[in-house]
Amino acid sequence: MNILKILIFIFFACISIIFSVLYFLKDSNINDAIKSYDNEDFYESISILNTLYKVSDYENGERIYYYRVKALNRLAQELEQEYKEELEIISQDDEIGEERRNVKKRVLEELMKINSEIESDLVIVASRGTARIVSNGRFYDQFIARYNGSRLIESLDFEELQKIELTDGDKLINAIVIFKKKYPATSYLPQLFKMIINNLQKGGTNLRGNEDFFVDLIQEYGRRYPTSQEFHRIYICKGNNVNLRNSPGINGSVVGNVKMGDILIQFEKSMDSSLIGDVRDYWYRVGNLSGIQGWIFGKFLKSMEVSQDDLIEKGENWILEESFQDWADSNTPQNWMHIRNSVKASISFSIKGSKSITQLNSAKGGTAGLFRRFVSSGSFNILAKARYVAGNSFVLFAYNLGDGRVYYLKLLDEEINVSGRRIPIHTSDWHEYYLVIERKGFAKLLIDGEIILGRIPPVKSKLLSLKGLYCLVSTESELSLGEIEYLKIGN
Repeated sequence: MNILKILIFIFFACISIIFSVLYFLKDSNINDAIKSYDNEDFYESISILNTLYKVSDYENGERIYYYRVKALNRLAQELEQEYKEELEIISQDDEIGEERRNVKKRVLEELMKINSEIESDLVIVASRGTARIVSNGRFYDQFIARYNGSRLIESLDFEELQKIELTDGDKLINAIVIFKKKYPATSYLPQLFKMIINNLQKGGTNLRGNEDFFVDLIQEYGRRYPTSQEFHRIYICKGNNVNLRNSPGINGSVVGNVKMGDILIQFEKSMDSSLIGDVRDYWYRVGNLSGIQGWIFGKFLKSMEVSQDDLIEKGENWILEESFQDWADSNTPQNWMHIRNSVKASISFSIKGSKSITQLNSAKGGTAGLFRRFVSSGSFNILAKARYVAGNSFVLFAYNLGDGRVYYLKLLDEEINVSGRRIPIHTSDWHEYYLVIERKGFAKLLIDGEIILGRIPPVKSKLLSLKGLYCLVSTESELSLGEIEYLKIGN
């Protein structure tokens, strides 16, 4: 009996040790899998995650299941590039039937091998004369089945929407309508807007039955991003029964007509202007919501406008709205202080209409920058409208979490630096920079409403050492010139 008890004790002790080891490996391997994902080694990431999801607890499983979906979608894109020439052959008609069938068979065999190794379901899908490699949705379905109420679903649903855009454009409009109704305050609004415009431009689709939805989408997009290039592609026809032509000029054949008040989307603009009667203007290739496309003389177009009521921010809870209207002195905005040992005269302001533009003009040999105490206990957002003018780089805004870790956004000539990650952009234009800082320790960046970068970690900084908010910071080694119109903090 004593021997039996000893054996039972040893058995349960071994089980306990095994589970402890698995738990330790699970925690470490989640980070390894995410690191592989960030390094674009998606096959390795999935391989690690496949060893974890079967033994994960509910809380850790959410990240594991989520990254399996993301990594598989990225792997599909990677394989598309690898088999680009083969997919072009597969997408051709049956005039080369024998070669087409052989190539398709070879690629499918490779996909079956990959699917067997990583439990995936990659397939070839052909639509609109294009062949693509996509996941058939197994990993996504497994995530939804277990985490139906997860806040991460929106990101995965948007990726499913992107797959529809690539593989079955005829269903895209209805899919976008469903997505927007499910996520009315989605941060993917700019992408949805571009999807619709691009799909209309390709032809073969229209918005019949969804006209009101698109008008509401335009109004919301225009309210949130009134200066964006995409919004300025939307026009209203101000003539009645105006002809659309198949080429720019009055000699082009008529392909349709549009009525007064019709919404028109610009796809192209003529290189040169034309004089018709006493009006000189350009010709624009446009499309209406019914899918009719053609060239129209600019005289008959007016820009889409959003009412002043619509321009009021809705749904944002701003803790701080700094438009730099009030100043303690000529170099110090109200409620701000200059960073230690900085040159106060480097900060100034000018009035342009109803706006007060704060300017940074810092010479080499002296530091510059503004600081104010701000404490956040969780996730929050920083929104700023600004532009680079000349010189070296400067920190547009930064937030020190209080433990030495900092999120910052720096403007340079033709690029920005977000906590060490560089992105090319025409910085001398005015842009809205929107940094969303989440509780889990990462941030994502939107520029003019479009998501540019995700999973941005904070970094260490000795210059920005105090806990709080920084603005327009330049170091001794930099000659920096820049401007900011406003800075907002929201949650």
